[in-house]
Amino acid sequence: PDASLAPPAEPGPHAVGRTTLELDDGSRSRPLVADVWYPADADAVGDPSIYQFIPGIEFASESALAEVPVAADGPYPLVIYSHGSGGLRYVASFFTELLASHGFVVASVDHVGNTAVELVAGGDVDRDQIAYDRVLDVEFLIDQMLAASSAGEGLLSGSVDPERIGVSGHSFGGFTAFAAVGGYTNDLGTVPGDDRIDAVVAMAPASELNSTDELEAVDVPTLLVSGTRDETTPIDAATEKAWELVSGRPLWRVDITDAGHQSFTDVCSYQE
Repeated sequence: PDASLAPPAEPGPHAVGRTTLELDDGSRSRPLVADVWYPADADAVGDPSIYQFIPGIEFASESALAEVPVAADGPYPLVIYSHGSGGLRYVASFFTELLASHGFVVASVDHVGNTAVELVAGGDVDRDQIAYDRVLDVEFLIDQMLAASSAGEGLLSGSVDPERIGVSGHSFGGFTAFAAVGGYTNDLGTVPGDDRIDAVVAMAPASELNSTDELEAVDVPTLLVSGTRDETTPIDAATEKAWELVSGRPLWRVDITDAGHQSFTDVCSYQE
């Protein structure tokens, strides 16, 4: 192994910054809230970033700082993270913060109609509509991040390398990551695959919604990570399907012994 590479489970050389963006996809009349984590200088000083579920239920990040400047040694690869059904844009902060510390800009939206807040309030929408919207959310977020980076000013100016873009997601977000590359069709229409995306990392993916043709069209390097105790998207159904059909190479697979479906989120921390 290259001795210069830090162990991936340990923080990288950068401090981590976090900002929240209020976005609006006017073509769909769809307001979206996005979080962006990014590399900051190692000696950056700022207030801890706050993750707020609803007013009064919140916690301070142990590593991300609010609104500090982006480190100067960019531009950096961009990773889009898609949360699972009933999740939140920051539900895997352990993952998104860690990636930022290793030199990635990571962006994630609340998929409106399919978040934890809406699930609790009974406001989630039809599954076909959610699936269709999710893929468009990813493409819109890539557009917005590239626009922010190419702007002459602003916190994220110059931060993103448009030639290095990956998509990651958990559960329904795994479906979303596949669909963003391989395309997706349902009764609402067709969303073509986005050829700007160079890699996929799917965690416990809900691949039953991706057709055979759509998974075969995932032609970029792909990593599948799943848990042997996952009863929501079990390996023998969800992961095996993607493992057999995804055409991208290299194609890597990691089955984590005794990991469950929520082992890929911060949910256990919230329960504690």
